[in-house]
Amino acid sequence: DSQYTAAGGSAGANFLESNGIHATVGPVGSPETTGFRPVAARSGIVNFSPSYMRDVITPEFPLAFHALQAPITWGPILIPRAKEQFGFDSVMVIAPNDQGGTDASGVLAKMYTEAGAKATEEYYQRGTTDFSPLATRIMRQNPGAVEVSTVPPGDTAILVKQLLEAGYDGTIGSLGGGGLAPIVEGAGSIEDLTNVYWLEVSPSDAPQILKMKEDFKQLMGRDAPVNPLFPVLAISAEVILDGISKAGTDQDGEKIAEALRGMTPKSRYMGEAGWRGKTEYGINQEVTFPPGLGMIVDGEKQPTAIIEIPSE
Repeated sequence: DSQYTAAGGSAGANFLESNGIHATVGPVGSPETTGFRPVAARSGIVNFSPSYMRDVITPEFPLAFHALQAPITWGPILIPRAKEQFGFDSVMVIAPNDQGGTDASGVLAKMYTEAGAKATEEYYQRGTTDFSPLATRIMRQNPGAVEVSTVPPGDTAILVKQLLEAGYDGTIGSLGGGGLAPIVEGAGSIEDLTNVYWLEVSPSDAPQILKMKEDFKQLMGRDAPVNPLFPVLAISAEVILDGISKAGTDQDGEKIAEALRGMTPKSRYMGEAGWRGKTEYGINQEVTFPPGLGMIVDGEKQPTAIIEIPSE
């Protein structure tokens, strides 16, 4: 409903305030998070965002928590693994030319460079439906890897389709929230992909996540959402509800936030985690539930590697 805009995020926070809601999972995207936080701070709304925006949590907004980790945290772990596996020495980072793309893509490009891969950035106008000119520019530069992490899923599918049709035979990476599904959609099938690596914001084939999805289906009578953020947001809901229980109220955001800071984040599925964020954001309000690294190597899908994230 926010239309991925700051105005929509602000309107959403005002709606929650008008309904007496003081804890929420979300907002999701960077622009809506930007608009949401000032109203949430004024209204006393605790919120867990999975956004990759540069200052997704900050001491200025102490009721905001981070539902996962951003590239600055897991990039130095995942990028060297991918580079070692696939052997690329150059990468082109693709992103829409707004805050949702530029915040994370600039950080990613810097980390690829630090890992020894020459990184360039290529931006496109959000709302673009024809990626053939972009595919042509990519083919002209012929990078060893194309990184699509901050490209929305629908755009990723179109871009991958047109890139493969143009003859690209390098590695495709998605160290962001989109996961494998939109890449497969663009290729036509997983069998049509050769070398791919991607971040899983939660390790999708881990037994704990599979159990979560089974429980969802049993309770709701339908399959769990395919959105890769589903486990992240479900775990955030577990943590928030635990905080509300410990605070003894769902009507006082300050008390809920205080309870959250004083407890160990727990999930019935993923066990105990910790808090981090002081180094990157100046405030320890980012959970450390582990992400995963998925790979297709020479056409064979590998088991997801679970990546442990240290607390601070």
